Amino acid sequence: IDSVFMGQWIDPDLGCAFDDYIACDLETGMGIVYNSSGVDGGSGCVLDYGNQPPFLGVDYFQGPLDEDGNELGLSSFLYYNNDFSQLGNPENASDYYGYLSGTWKDGTPFTYGGSGYKSGGAITRYPFAADPDNVNGWSMKTVPSLPGIDRRSVQSTGPITLESNKTNYMVVGVPWVPDQDYTGPNNAPSLKDLRAADDIC
Repeated sequence: IDSVFMGQWIDPDLGCAFDDYIACDLETGMGIVYNSSGVDGGSGCVLDYGNQPPFLGVDYFQGPLDEDGNELGLSSFLYYNNDFSQLGNPENASDYYGYLSGTWKDGTPFTYGGSGYKSGGAITRYPFAADPDNVNGWSMKTVPSLPGIDRRSVQSTGPITLESNKTNYMVVGVPWVPDQDYTGPNNAPSLKDLRAADDIC
């Protein structure tokens, strides 16, 4: 099978589902969910963490190998909203393949800045790869037009050619740390503790 992508989909719902932010950490290859503020929850939420929101990551511990036996690692990262906009839920095979291979539903590539959709910035495969507490980086914390809402994410690796009678593996882990401190720069948690948890895993 030619041009195969393998991906990990996650609908994180960090306590309350309606105030989540998404990030991508290129240092570890993690997809990350964190709360949009230091207090999780509010109206419309049945379950929440209140003033002790955790920090959660999803990481490839082992990814598929290419034809030369090299591990590919994270080839693209994507967030999308729980709606049916161009930045929303996939609806057909083309949408799914685009999300795995690094494009929005209409085929446009991810671009740096804003929501990552037709922002005018450089093409990227890794939206929101800055640390949340970096006041000068591109994170959901630094884009005022992106409120915390219900979001999903996809981490993918590829493309590979999947040969007949061959096996390829993808091992995924979910490190997390409790009760993050939102009093630092940009009123956002630091990735330091989550990276340390990922190293231990």
